[in-house]
Order: sequence, then structure tokens, then C-alpha cells
Amino acid sequence: MGHRLAREVGPTNRWTGATGSVFRIIRDPAKLLGNAVARSTQTLGFFSVEMKTKTIARCFGISCFAFTIMCSALVGHAQQTSGHALSDRDKAEIVESALQLAFGDSRLKFGRTNLSSENVEFVNASRMSQLGFALLDARDMQNLKASQFVDYVVFRRIVSTDGVVMVILSQVTERRPCFGRASSTQRTLTYEFRRGAGEWIGQLVHRPAFQLSPKRTLFTGP
Repeated sequence: MGHRLAREVGPTNRWTGATGSVFRIIRDPAKLLGNAVARSTQTLGFFSVEMKTKTIARCFGISCFAFTIMCSALVGHAQQTSGHALSDRDKAEIVESALQLAFGDSRLKFGRTNLSSENVEFVNASRMSQLGFALLDARDMQNLKASQFVDYVVFRRIVSTDGVVMVILSQVTERRPCFGRASSTQRTLTYEFRRGAGEWIGQLVHRPAFQLSPKRTLFTGP
């Protein structure tokens, strides 16, 4: 029995002189508190389930989006790698072919030509020597440029795009006389290479005139 009856004597009626009784139902306070807690718990439980559902759906959507982006990036990288990547062997073969196209096979008759290792660090020095070129690293090039008269070959760019490899190389000559202005000239050649019949085949696509670049130095000490 969750409640009890209480009889209270009411005041005397001023007109009739009768007294009345008022009956009130007094409920158990503990049970009232329990009912209130139960109702609040049911409401919170409803919102908790709804919020959990929305949170799970949101996390699932974000995960799917991230997975899609990751897959797209991997596919794009794979396509780029398969379409544009060159092995060191391929690049070395292209460098040798470009040097032969630019200078021919008679370099040994005139002594070895200095070849900067810039952008061609993957080539073999012994193989370059057989072709008539002395491969120089950055330190050797720095020492060479300290001389008054410098001649060297440098590869400016080697770029692969859609199966076509563009190679740009320059033959540079620098003069630093004791008296007078220092000057430099360069002849830049551009080749395009394509793979065919198991080898790289190149052709000249741009041959500019000699470029003279006088420098402002009026006197250079020995």
C-alpha cells in the first residue's frame, strides 16, 4: 500500500454550525521520488539511443569518405608511377644516348669532356669515361670553376611525361681572364626520347643559337 488516508477535522460552518471532515490521500514520498526518477530515466534513455544512432551514422559516413579519398590517392599514385617513373637503368641509357646524339662518338680524340653529375648522379663514372666524359661531383665542379678557363656539360632537366622523356643539356664555356671582363657561353639542346623496339630512341627538338653572357667583372686576379 503506497499511500494512507488521513482524516482532518475541518472548521465549523458559520451558517449551519456543522463541522466537516476533509479526507486527503498522503502518498509515500519515497515512491513519489522513485516514479519521478523512472520517468526521467526513460526520457534520457530515449535521447541516449537516438544520439548514439546519429553518432554511429556520422562516424560511418566520415570513415567511408576518408576511405574513398585514400583509394583515389592510391590509384592515382599507381597510375603516375606506372606511367612516368623511370628506372636508373632507363635514365642511364637515355643519358648515354643524349650525349652521343649531341657530341658523337669521337670525344676521345679530343680528350675527355667534363660532365657535371648534377641531375645524373645515377650514371656510372667508368661508363662515362668510355664515352669520353669525366664525371665530376659537386666538389670537383667547384674546384673546376675556380679556373680561368672552364668547359663542361650539364644536364638541366630529365622529365618523363606520358611515355615521352624530355632531356635538356647544355655545353658551357666560361672565361675569366686576368684582365678584361669574364664571359660565358652555352649551347643548350633539347631532346625527346620514346621507347621503341626495346631501346630508347631520341630526336632533337630544339637547338638554340650560342648564348653569350658577359659578366660585369673587370678584373680577376690569378
